[in-house]
Amino acid sequence: MRAAVRGEASRYQPGAKASPRLSSRVSSRPALNGSWRTSSFSALVSTSGRLAQRAEEGVDHDALEATPPALGPAGETPSRPPVRLHDFPAGARAGQLVHDVLENLDFAAEEPAIAALVERRAKRHGLRAEAILPLPAAVRDVLDTPLEPSDLTFRLAAVAAERTLREMPFTLPVAQAAEAALAPRALARAFAKLGGATARAYAPRLESLRFQELRGYLTGFVDLILEHGGRWWIVDYKSNHLGPHPEDYRAYALVDEMIRHHYVLQYHLYTVALHAHLRQRLPGYDYERHMGGALYLFVRGMSPSHPVGTGIFADRPERALIDWLASVFAGEARSAATPPPRADAR
Repeated sequence: MRAAVRGEASRYQPGAKASPRLSSRVSSRPALNGSWRTSSFSALVSTSGRLAQRAEEGVDHDALEATPPALGPAGETPSRPPVRLHDFPAGARAGQLVHDVLENLDFAAEEPAIAALVERRAKRHGLRAEAILPLPAAVRDVLDTPLEPSDLTFRLAAVAAERTLREMPFTLPVAQAAEAALAPRALARAFAKLGGATARAYAPRLESLRFQELRGYLTGFVDLILEHGGRWWIVDYKSNHLGPHPEDYRAYALVDEMIRHHYVLQYHLYTVALHAHLRQRLPGYDYERHMGGALYLFVRGMSPSHPVGTGIFADRPERALIDWLASVFAGEARSAATPPPRADAR
């Protein structure tokens, strides 16, 4: 059998045809509108820099670093002893633990039951046993502290569980028309023209926000909604460290803190959500009669042994401002462009 003869293989020679010039396709679709999105309080304030990390909204909890102590009036002598939580850790983990405990606690619980819950929850948040020692007694103080100077019976401990709604989620549709989109300048104008004293003081700070105008949806969680005496309240827990003494948690210090961290915007947004909820669910609902307002509980400063009101910021937004905000969420273009005059304007 003859062996096959292997000839020399010929090399492949590419043709002389030039390679085609390549280019990417160009989209003919209009650019996406960035104002259409789902946002939240935390997202709205996030573009203002470091405050984004300190802002609290529902499940977004406390300051990542200690807040400088507030200075009281000149010549004032701080009281002794210091608040229970004067050396309780500051920061996100500590704040999340406080929220976690209060969210899951029976407000009628005694201190041993509170201590057991604190111990269980602290392990989830990576806090050492010695760091949480003062927390059960401090939480009991929060529950027993009167929330209104005019009604000393109004305490968390006295509110039945069936009169509360914890971590209430909400989603609000935001203006559909471009001219009605939620934007810092329009908000600032409305707060200045229609708001109460705190809202008006906050308006310049609000205008400093740089979030892109919003159309779409605003979502969030409210720490606690409760009903007392036929009125409904928004409650938010804050573990911000303002100083070691009760005097550091008086009204003037709390207003400054509310403005600094944009909590004023937060509780106005929450009020719009509760207002919408009550309009749908409560027969005969009337804002002036049924809306109690917002209570921001700065837990480090709260104790029944402190002067009434220590550690508690309370406000009920003006109805005119809530109506304006509600109209923006309802998509009424005229609202954002031209805030209506105050209801009491002459």
